[in-house]
Amino acid sequence: MAHITCTRCERELEGFAKSPLAGPLAAEIEQNTCKDCFKDWMGQEVMIINEYKLDLSAPKNQDLLNQEMARFLRLPSAPDEAAAQGPPPEFTPPS
Repeated sequence: MAHITCTRCERELEGFAKSPLAGPLAAEIEQNTCKDCFKDWMGQEVMIINEYKLDLSAPKNQDLLNQEMARFLRLPSAPDEAAAQGPPPEFTPPS
């Protein structure tokens, strides 16, 4: 198994045997993210999905989550703008 330099924690560690995720960011995660930082992302992801009640069957919500993941993990493809500073525009807080 190859060693990678994690773009988030900047440590050189053993990489994944295979990507922990399918989809457009799979190879980038495998080449730039350590297991510990990906585990941290998994907790953050659950919080984002639950707090903003994201319906991941909607492509725009999956895109938003992928962008937040790229920012969190500091992937090379991460959008240049800062991480989201609030909920998605369609979010309605519970009454």
